[in-house]
Amino acid sequence: MRSRIRIIADLLILLEQSTNGLKITELVRKSNVPYVRLTEILEELNRKGIIKLINGEEGQVYIITRKGLKFLEEYRKFSKFVEGFGLEI
Repeated sequence: MRSRIRIIADLLILLEQSTNGLKITELVRKSNVPYVRLTEILEELNRKGIIKLINGEEGQVYIITRKGLKFLEEYRKFSKFVEGFGLEI
């Protein structure tokens, strides 16, 4: 089972890789996180400025913010550090 922090990192990676943001249905499918749990996480990340909900060409989409990119950068550093001890986040 993935930790909450791992799920958040996975979501941010998906958003980082998307060019025009992702709809919630795409995030559910690609992240393999149940809809209810995903909406709770997305709402929290949006409130904290890590992601942003915008009106895209095909409706509302989530995008990663600069703050989210910084979080992801630090997560990757910490993940490598932890892996050096043979552990996973």
